[in-house]
Amino acid sequence: MITVIIAGGSGTRQWPLSTPEFPKHLLKLTGDRSLIQMAYDRAKRLGDTVYIVTEASHSDHVREQLAELPNEAFLIEPGRRGTGHAIV
Repeated sequence: MITVIIAGGSGTRQWPLSTPEFPKHLLKLTGDRSLIQMAYDRAKRLGDTVYIVTEASHSDHVREQLAELPNEAFLIEPGRRGTGHAIV
């Protein structure tokens, strides 16, 4: 199975914890792992192929938090385009 995790957001829904530079999927809200790391933990149980779609301004943080993934697993959008566009 191929799993795609869409890791985007503008950092407004969990303000003031979440900011445009560090949105909620990068935060550790319920433990010692961030929301994106917990999503990856669940996804890797489904299959060996996991892709992360994220926006360029968050890509360094996402890559840092998911350092075990190869560069090919990251699909970097040049800007925010919305979930539907990320899937296409």
